[in-house]
Amino acid sequence: MQKDILFIDASCKSREKYLLGKEKYQRLIDAQSYKDSLKLLREFGFSQKSPEDADISTLLYNEEEDLIDFIKEYAPKGGVNNYFLLPYDFINAEALLKCQKLGLSEQKYLTHQGVLTIDELKDALLGKPCKIKEINKAFTTALELFETTTPTGAMIDTIFTTNMYLAMRRLVKNSTTLKFINREIDLKNISIILRSQSLEEYYNLKLPSNTLNKGLEEVLIGKDKQKILQAFKRHALYPFIEKAVAEMGSPLVNFEKLSESYNLSTLKETRFFNRGVEPYLLYVCYRKADIKNVRLIMVSLRSGVDKESIKQKLRDSYQS
Repeated sequence: MQKDILFIDASCKSREKYLLGKEKYQRLIDAQSYKDSLKLLREFGFSQKSPEDADISTLLYNEEEDLIDFIKEYAPKGGVNNYFLLPYDFINAEALLKCQKLGLSEQKYLTHQGVLTIDELKDALLGKPCKIKEINKAFTTALELFETTTPTGAMIDTIFTTNMYLAMRRLVKNSTTLKFINREIDLKNISIILRSQSLEEYYNLKLPSNTLNKGLEEVLIGKDKQKILQAFKRHALYPFIEKAVAEMGSPLVNFEKLSESYNLSTLKETRFFNRGVEPYLLYVCYRKADIKNVRLIMVSLRSGVDKESIKQKLRDSYQS
């Protein structure tokens, strides 16, 4: 049974005390040792359901599993849960297909369950219709490709990512969430085109339903920095384009960092006036950011990465 939106809002607010954010990230980074950072993380209330002696992998897995449970239990009307859960389904579906074709161990590549169980995905791989019809479409398209050629990993990734976004756009009815989905597609396509050598290569990898028109795509593929900036001068994507143009010819680190934080940053700008599904979206985005940043911090600390480099890589996060 779906919960009342006011109850969902209150539930999100009551859980904010367990969020981390920049100040606590800094304390993790500045701790005397990796062991001290791990101890601090537990004191902050991260992954509360994990055993006391749990390692970082267990903490991260259990925290994400707890978030998924929250997403499912508190999801508002409008199919918003699909925005957060479908990526798990398509990651698992792609993993099952690759394991079947390459003879790999499924357990090593599967992740958390989203909308569908692993057994439902296995049935879909065998041709049984499932409630996410785009999963069936992705399997059919990928299997047909294996029959005619030896597909690259990028080709298979594109099939599953394309169908994931098609499923999101069909199942998510909430307008705010749909805007986030469309912007994600735009930003991913910009990343794809700037890494492509021709429009043909780009169109083979392009994700569906973006708002970039053919003229803008042609300017981007030309890789002329001044022409790109001029073409996007009055476009809503201009701040992202500035970052991308500055990094053309090298890894798009800052562009992708900005892109990944777009939804959270947008919600934070109006956080004191958010209503409807927005408090739910904001809270889930906060927790997803915590999980991503904690993983980055702890893995980096364990690998001996310098503290300043760690700070530079952190994504946008909780703000009280």
